[in-house]
This record gives sequence, C-alpha cells and structure tokens, in this order.
Amino acid sequence: MFLEPKSIFITGASSGIGKELALAYAESGKVLSLCGRNEQRLNETAELCRAKGAEVYTYLFDVRDREAAEKAVSEANAFCPIDLLIANAGVSAGVLGMDETPVSTRAIFETNIFGVVNTVLPIAEIMKENKAGHIVIISSLSGYRGMASCPAYSASKSCVKAWGEALWGSLK
Repeated sequence: MFLEPKSIFITGASSGIGKELALAYAESGKVLSLCGRNEQRLNETAELCRAKGAEVYTYLFDVRDREAAEKAVSEANAFCPIDLLIANAGVSAGVLGMDETPVSTRAIFETNIFGVVNTVLPIAEIMKENKAGHIVIISSLSGYRGMASCPAYSASKSCVKAWGEALWGSLK
C-alpha cells in the first residue's frame, strides 16, 4: 500500500520535470528537499513551493559528485525521514540539431547513470533499515529504443530503467 509521502527528495528540481514534480507535491504538511546545480533556478522553485505551503530545503550540488549526493540525502533524512526519492536529474544532447560529442557522451553517462546511483544507493540503505519508502527513477521513452539522434542519452535511460526494474525486486 502506498501512503501519501510527507517527505520528498527530488534531484533536478530546478527545471523541467523536477520543478513540475516539486510544484505538484508542494502543499502544507509536505517537506520537500530540492536538489539542483543552478542556484537561482533552484531558489525560484523553492520559493514557489513555499508559497504553496510546503517546508522546503535546498541542496546545491551536482549529482555526479557522490560525496555531495550522500551528504544531501543524509542531511535531508535527518530533518525528516525521506518517504519518496525521485531521482530525476538528467542531461541530454543530440537534440535540436546538436550532436552528441565525446565530451557530452561522458557527461550524459556520468549524470544520467551515476547521478542516479549516487542518490539511490544511500537512500535505499536508509529505507531498507526503516522498512519503508519509495524510490522513483525517471527514465525516458528513449530508454525503450535507441534513438540515432541521441545514442548516449538513450543508453543512459535504458540503463537506469533496467536497474530500477531490477532493484524493485530486491528492495520491495
């Protein structure tokens, strides 16, 4: 049975899907831990969520930084045990006429795969101890079939999709 989460940790909360998820969960009685790399946009999202009544904490870091991700998860969980982690942070290239380059390919893998790993692993251990909590990994339709315009993005989303499916069996 899935109970309405009280404490939600969202990576990539400064824009796009992460920002919209933060706004959707923002209400009185909710504790939101919002993470991102862009301080101005992250603070804007936080203020919008506070205006809706949520208690909001922000964590400015890059999910590729394992130690920073672990520290943010630990601090957020200390304020209020995390009920729901949404591993959303991600980057892409190969869209809007831009090609994936060797540099962008590495950044995509590091962010979209290891960024997810860096946030999911520490909270999974906490949730196992608590015997409670939910983890959501944001993938993409590109994870179902490789797209020639964005091979690294497609592969990264396929990876986290498969990893999330496999984790479900061992964490449920």
